[in-house]
Amino acid sequence: MLNAAMVRRLLIAAGSRRAGRKKLLWAIALIFSPLLIALILLLALLSGTGNHNAAMVDYAFYGGRLSGALPPDMLNQLSALRVDLASLEAALETFENIESAPDLVQIKAYYYTLFMQGGPLMAVDKRAFVACFLDEDEKVVTKKDDAGRCGRKSSDKKGRRGK
Repeated sequence: MLNAAMVRRLLIAAGSRRAGRKKLLWAIALIFSPLLIALILLLALLSGTGNHNAAMVDYAFYGGRLSGALPPDMLNQLSALRVDLASLEAALETFENIESAPDLVQIKAYYYTLFMQGGPLMAVDKRAFVACFLDEDEKVVTKKDDAGRCGRKSSDKKGRRGK
């Protein structure tokens, strides 16, 4: 039976000569090569999954052509998402007095992240969702009368881009 001292002596003896070092390195390479191949295969699969997800999000946000090899349920889900994202654009256009429009891609990204896997998308109030990205500035103006006393306050509300 091999114990730690015997293994250490064998490794020192094998490592002291050039031929022994080569054999030792080949043995290590043979042991670890299946692990490296499995790691490379796993990384390739993860890369393909990431590319697929990026292509689906790209289609959902910007449109384009899809492969005919997609399953029908995925096509239906993507079509519903395209309709919902278009309704977000329409909801943004219903607001008035917006000094600078919020980033539509950011609104779509939040919507996609929150509601893509959450169930029926049509149940979400799009106008209320878009309103979350808009702020209202309330400017209070204090007017002085002829005697120099502060008088009535008026407010002027304008929508502006949220932070």
